[in-house]
Order: sequence, then structure tokens, then C-alpha cells
Amino acid sequence: MCSLAEDFLNNAIQISAPNTMEYRYQIHIYFDGEAYIANVPELPHCKGRGKSYADALHNAQYAISLCVEEFKLAGKAPPTPIAISTELQKFCRTKRHESGSGSQQSRVKTKLQQKFGILSNRELAARVGVIAADAPVMLSTALSGNGTRHVRCAIALALNELPSQLWPSRPARLMRGDDECYLRIIGKKGLESLAGQNDAAGSTPL
Repeated sequence: MCSLAEDFLNNAIQISAPNTMEYRYQIHIYFDGEAYIANVPELPHCKGRGKSYADALHNAQYAISLCVEEFKLAGKAPPTPIAISTELQKFCRTKRHESGSGSQQSRVKTKLQQKFGILSNRELAARVGVIAADAPVMLSTALSGNGTRHVRCAIALALNELPSQLWPSRPARLMRGDDECYLRIIGKKGLESLAGQNDAAGSTPL
């Protein structure tokens, strides 16, 4: 039924996905060893593929829009998205509350927004020095205290706070590693600044 989506995947058409989607389906993303694959279980043969997580998600969202459009053109109603059960939603909220990751993410993101303004995740990532195709995903993951260390340190440097102060609920060993990385970067920047000042002073005419 979703031949348009299959053509899109096979021909690797690069078209911007719509900003809003009338139908919101579950998307399962995994890495197959060569690329990221985003499957849409509720829409058979509807999937996205990309070199990064963000690319696969983007392509799957566009494939969904093509599938939905094809159903409509055929005069049929698209499959109704499977609703997440109330029990599962409650469980997710409970686990998020227990881990504190949701509140940590909101708190750290609020600090970034207070410094740089209300920006998208891609724009915030660029402000802290994270430039990549999947920068928004990398930033979002790091905001909750997960993801890669260099992104957490980039956020900490932008806010001039130790990582352990931004994400105090992380395991002590990981917080110590983040702080050591942060201090190494601070020390290197300090030495570079001092060297620059010395070079400027040495070149000043007497």
C-alpha cells in the first residue's frame, strides 16, 4: 500500500519532513552495522534509513507522511496509531521521576535558554560548540546527564559550572570523570590564554 514510501526509501529522496504530523506513529530505530534504520510497525514497509539517528528519524517521518497521503488518495482512512496504555504512561512517568533525568534535563536546558535565549536544540547545540547532523539528539541526551562526555562538558563550559553540579544524581565515578575532563579543558584554555598574553606582551614595542 505504501509504494510512495518504498520509492522514497529506495531512491533516497532528500526532502524536508513536514513540521507537524496529523498522525503520530511509533518509530523504532536501530543500527544495523552500516546505517540507522527507523521502522514504523503500524505501517508495513514504511521505514527510514540514514547515516545518523537524526537522518533515519527524518526519513521515517517523511515516509509516514507519504503513506498517510497515499491512503487518503485511495479514499481510505490511514491506520489509527496505537495509543500507549495509561499504565505504561504512568510507569514511564514514575521511572522518569525516580531517575530524575527529566527534571535534570529541564533544569539544565532552562539554564542554557536563560543564557542564549529560547532556541531550538540544534541552535543551542551550536551555541555550546556541538556541530553534527544529529546534534539536536546529542544535546537532548546530554541534557539529561547521558550521552557522550564531550557534549556534557561542552554544556558545562558554556554555563561555567562543573558537570557534577549540573547532574548531581549521576554515579560518583562518572561525575568524577566528567569533572576531570572539564578541568583539563579549563586548564588548557587557561594555558593558551596565558601564552597568548605573553606573546602579545613580548611583541609590544619598548
